Amino acid sequence: MFPQAVPSPDFEVLEFEVLEEGWNEYELQNHTRVRGRVIVNRFVHDRNIPNPNAIHMSSQNIFVVDAPPEQRGAPSPLTPEEIANPNGVPVQVLTNNEKWNKYRIIKSGLIVKVKLVLHEAYRVSDRFDSDGMPAYVFTSGPLLIPDKMKNPNFKQ
Repeated sequence: MFPQAVPSPDFEVLEFEVLEEGWNEYELQNHTRVRGRVIVNRFVHDRNIPNPNAIHMSSQNIFVVDAPPEQRGAPSPLTPEEIANPNGVPVQVLTNNEKWNKYRIIKSGLIVKVKLVLHEAYRVSDRFDSDGMPAYVFTSGPLLIPDKMKNPNFKQ
């Protein structure tokens, strides 16, 4: 695990190279298939922390729903209020295939792994995305760790 790294205003943006990125796959209890992906926007290092491995990441999560035809409907996208305060029915995640994405921090050569982890899925009744797929709100978050196989001398 990386040292705590909440950047101060005096942070350095770390250039990075994408080594490997993929989609996670999930199957929900109601036969809906979901693909999820974490998009890394930025890695930063707080210049006030001497440990060069204390990095912080900002990211966005993307989910794509593919439901059977009988679950689809007329587009009626979620409002920002519905996204912030989901009033949906919990749907159990039956299977998941969560993949590690890999990135190289150019300055240090450090290779890090990032994985999107899906915690919960909520089906919002009578709401459908712009393609007519059922609307869901997902609670999820990324994990960020060093790739110990690629960084055998990593020091925390």
